[in-house]
Amino acid sequence: MTLDLTGKTVSALGADPIVVLAIGSRGFSQMKLRVDRQETSPDPVFSALAAAHRRRIHSTPGGFNELRFAPREITTHRLGTTDNCVLSGVLTDYASWVAAKELWGQLGHNERLGLCRGGLRILRPHGIGVSSTVVCSDGHLLLFRRSAALGWYPDHWGGVAEGASIGDVAMNNEGLPEWDPVVTATRGLLEEIGVVSVETHWMVHSVVADVATGALSVLARAEVPFTSEEVIAMWATAKDADEASAVRPVAWELGTFSGFPEQFMPLVPADAFALVGALALDTGWGLCVRNGWLRLH
Repeated sequence: MTLDLTGKTVSALGADPIVVLAIGSRGFSQMKLRVDRQETSPDPVFSALAAAHRRRIHSTPGGFNELRFAPREITTHRLGTTDNCVLSGVLTDYASWVAAKELWGQLGHNERLGLCRGGLRILRPHGIGVSSTVVCSDGHLLLFRRSAALGWYPDHWGGVAEGASIGDVAMNNEGLPEWDPVVTATRGLLEEIGVVSVETHWMVHSVVADVATGALSVLARAEVPFTSEEVIAMWATAKDADEASAVRPVAWELGTFSGFPEQFMPLVPADAFALVGALALDTGWGLCVRNGWLRLH
């Protein structure tokens, strides 16, 4: 039995939930984001705040208002036994992302939850990233403790999270900019843990919205051709190794953990097979992972 989790809310005890916007139980055989226009916001409060942040960035020595892209629509379809996902979006900038984050923080929990459940047209995120679960050749899942200096989820354990950059975009056959989440995820593995290999096997399986932050994330699973000890050694010399304060290999058996740490990021580490399989067998609609139960509401 396969459960359709789209539109459901997944939460962990003590943590804000995430809303599942799309999930492929077998992983998406193809997933792209196509950017087709520059967006102007009809919201005067948001526009004024974004303009203020642009002025601040431009007046700061070395300031750079990076172009970003924001998903506005998501469609999924099944062809035979394969699942495909297509995102369409617009160009925005870093200033818009900061403004959106600031306004999101002024909302109450129920209002944030409602916006996430309303889908992309209502949520209107101003950025997207990839959160990767790293599985090593010795069967261990690697968890990384985020630095206390980071703005989102400091000191929480999770996978490798990387925000999409305009540099990750390539032109498609129609001459339009197109983003492949594996490009961003691969850059994240290189910069944050020093792992680079053409033999890494990727499974992109979900798109979720984080109620706490309003951020949109693609969830992926990276099976790397290195043991957990080898990856930990690589992490020590990675460019952005300071974004994680610790690394811990965890046993991954039948969708459950043994010896897991105390706190986990809401986005990681559920992979489609473990999540769907466990929920199909559990009439309580729960899955015992992390520090507590994942709940589907």
